[in-house]
Amino acid sequence: MKKYLLILVCLTTTLLYTSAQESIFPDQLFTNLRHVAVDGNTIFAIGTCAGAQISTDGGLTWDIFQIEDDAFMRDLKIKPNSNGTEAYVINYQDLYILNIDHTLTEVNTASLNAFGSMRGMQIDEEYIYT
Repeated sequence: MKKYLLILVCLTTTLLYTSAQESIFPDQLFTNLRHVAVDGNTIFAIGTCAGAQISTDGGLTWDIFQIEDDAFMRDLKIKPNSNGTEAYVINYQDLYILNIDHTLTEVNTASLNAFGSMRGMQIDEEYIYT
C-alpha cells in the first residue's frame, strides 16, 4: 500500500511541475524570463542569456529566439504608437528597439554615457526616461 501511495505522490508531483513549467510561457522555463511587456494580444518577453519570446496571439503560440546582444537586459517596454510591433530594451549602457521580426536596432545614447549605467526606464508618447 505504501508503495502505491508513494508512486501516486511522485506521479502527481511530476505532472504538477511539468504543467506549471508550460502553463505561462510554452517551450521555455518561466524562470528564464526576466521582463515581460504586453500591448493587446502582443507580448514581448526577454530573459537571461539573450533569450527572447514574442507572441502575437495573446500567448497561444510563441516565437522563441536569441537576441543579437548577449548583455544582461535590464528593462523592456513596448514602444507607444507602434501597434505592438516594437519594444524598447535596455542593458547597462545601450538602448535598443526590438522589432517583432527579431531585429535589434541601437538607439544613439552617446549623450547619456557620461552619466553611468541605465537601471530602468519609463516611457510616454514623446520621451524615454532612463
